[in-house]
Amino acid sequence: ATATATATATATASTPTRPIVTITSLQSQLLRFELRGPKAGLILSRVLRPTTHHSLPSALSSSMPSSSSSSDQVHNNTNTNTTTSGEAWRLVSGLRSAASLPSGTSIGLTVSDPRLFTPLRSSHLPTKPVTSSYDASKLIEKWDSACAQVARSGLWDADRRSSLSTPIAVGEVSKLRNTPPSVSASKLPPVDIILVAQNGGLSRGYGSGWDVIVPAGWGSAFWTPFVLAGARAIGLRDHMGSLTEQGQLNFPQEWPDTAAGKEQARSNHMKLETLYKRRPPSKRPNYDLLDSPHPFSPAWDTLFQPGSDIYVLRGGRTRSVVAHESASHPSALVHVTVRMVSRGRPLPHSMICTATEEDHQTCR
Repeated sequence: ATATATATATATASTPTRPIVTITSLQSQLLRFELRGPKAGLILSRVLRPTTHHSLPSALSSSMPSSSSSSDQVHNNTNTNTTTSGEAWRLVSGLRSAASLPSGTSIGLTVSDPRLFTPLRSSHLPTKPVTSSYDASKLIEKWDSACAQVARSGLWDADRRSSLSTPIAVGEVSKLRNTPPSVSASKLPPVDIILVAQNGGLSRGYGSGWDVIVPAGWGSAFWTPFVLAGARAIGLRDHMGSLTEQGQLNFPQEWPDTAAGKEQARSNHMKLETLYKRRPPSKRPNYDLLDSPHPFSPAWDTLFQPGSDIYVLRGGRTRSVVAHESASHPSALVHVTVRMVSRGRPLPHSMICTATEEDHQTCR
């Protein structure tokens, strides 16, 4: 789900001013595509054709080229007062990996209907970046100050989202594919989207890419162009495996302290237990003899005192908190990654036991 938050301040005579945050769910109004891999930017550059863009502060104008300039103009471009979000996207789209940008970096774009430029068949992508890495590095160096406005998008406006809820029929778009761009652009309204950079969970950029947020109703209008441009669709199991390789958590299965995580655990428990009971006793494992009391779902509550409020420590300070402040978190769980020292892999809901001194000697 995607949500928008607004903050207002209220004050009384007896209490200090405290901000009030209101969160409105936009789950039914927006869709999100996840493109991962080193060619995610190239695929997007094939599908997305920016039209009008939001203006950026002039702080970048002295160091950024125009859309048709070269690297030598990075230091000479003093006549341009603003740089568009489309120009920022043109430079970062050709990066070898989106991990070069901070995770969560957002770019708001207004693009033409992607169905106008959908290739008739899938084709191979070039292996080299389409822009100079020098140009992109100059942009990234001044991103915080010079690109503060590029995240603005019409998708945050309720009236704008409502007007984009129903795209033009595919048949009408097909008739406009062979018309001049000026004619097709006048008959097909542009659409607002938001691009969000994701740097993956590993230092070498594995799993990095872009999230594409589009209005509800535009799913098929973007899905087909993405696939024909070179993207490959995967299922939930492959997506979960990719997150595991990145060392990231899969929501909601691996968020046990959330309402969605608890509901998912209950659902999985009932499903696995039902399947287990359908098999005859001679054809199913005896978990009592195997000393496995919780084979269908992890029983986190058995690790702590009864009635404890269980939560998960997250964030960059987790390792420091575990090392120096563990006593102040008696009901906390910590995300860890288990790597096998030999063949095999742990199955879901397996128990991890404390290693003995003999185990340590064996693994050295």
